[in-house]
Amino acid sequence: MTESELSTLLAHTFAPVADVREYIAKNLDDDPTLHLLSAQYPFDVFVIVGRHETLEPGVYRYAMREHALTIVEPLADPVEVDGLLDEISHQPYSRNSAITVLFTQNIDRERWAYRHDNSLRNLYVKIAGHAQRLILAGVSMEFGAFQTPALDDPVVDALVDVDGFTNPASYLVTLGK
Repeated sequence: MTESELSTLLAHTFAPVADVREYIAKNLDDDPTLHLLSAQYPFDVFVIVGRHETLEPGVYRYAMREHALTIVEPLADPVEVDGLLDEISHQPYSRNSAITVLFTQNIDRERWAYRHDNSLRNLYVKIAGHAQRLILAGVSMEFGAFQTPALDDPVVDALVDVDGFTNPASYLVTLGK
């Protein structure tokens, strides 16, 4: 995967989130109720890079507003990335991938805005919609895709430093050729 392809995938997938977060940041002082909008996108994204033209193997946090990746956990080589992906999902489909995108959710942010029994289901639907956008963008660029919610939670929690209760991982999407 090239730098341009990764940039395009992330931009097309998360542009709606970036736009809303940018709007909130610019206008929050004038309208404090904009905090409610933050519940529309109560998730974070991590990109596990395995085989990329310019990026080193590792785990990166994706800042949607800035459209930037920040290294969280450097990895030695693509073989180490494959081992990590095996630990995370216990499925062979992520091996040899260019990238794997991991979605983590912020349950407290969702429940703060939507205080009813359906809020957790709504959160899954919101995140699944963005996972689907990522898959559609990837397939349109001729990448193969694999998605699973079947994750080894303690491994993921330790990897991206979340507690697993208020910020659990929810989906993993792998893209590659």
